[in-house]
Amino acid sequence: MAHLRSGGQPILPGTSLAGVMRAQARRIATLLRPADHAAVVRDLFGPRFQGVGPHTETPHASRLRIGEAPLAGARPHRQIRIAVDRFTGAAADTALFDEEPVEGGHARIRIELRKPKPGELGLVLLVLKDLLEGYVGVGGTTSVGRGEMRGSARVTWEDGKSADVRPGASPSGDAAARVDEAIRAFCDGGGGNA
Repeated sequence: MAHLRSGGQPILPGTSLAGVMRAQARRIATLLRPADHAAVVRDLFGPRFQGVGPHTETPHASRLRIGEAPLAGARPHRQIRIAVDRFTGAAADTALFDEEPVEGGHARIRIELRKPKPGELGLVLLVLKDLLEGYVGVGGTTSVGRGEMRGSARVTWEDGKSADVRPGASPSGDAAARVDEAIRAFCDGGGGNA
């Protein structure tokens, strides 16, 4: 097993990050808006269709667009592992395999929220803060401690004003107050102008 690459360079696929963000958005919405958490996540990310059969929901694409990002400066780390038999807890027969995840490096990820409904930006910002703090694992094998991200973000509104978001610090920039307003709008049930 090896890390996903494009043009020979390791990448962080937007679809992988979108799945992680959807799961974290569901957790946050369940905690802060228990009455309508499922509808909030479905409206933002689109409905999930599982299994075969008639579906009652109309499909629509996610309004949250997440770009693919190359991982610059990442180093490959070759490791030999075994698969564990879930029933016995012992090593599974003939289940020795090599893997080569990457570690370190940095990425610049573009996330765009199209036509946000009231409160949705606040939910995206809460998810983003958890990602920047390293609270949410990204990618495969997060159960063995991989996939931790840390960083900062610049949130830019349509009028060009922006706010910088960093772990452990208050938002800064000419639109810093908008970050808190957007989060408050989500917590208040979607009211307000976000």
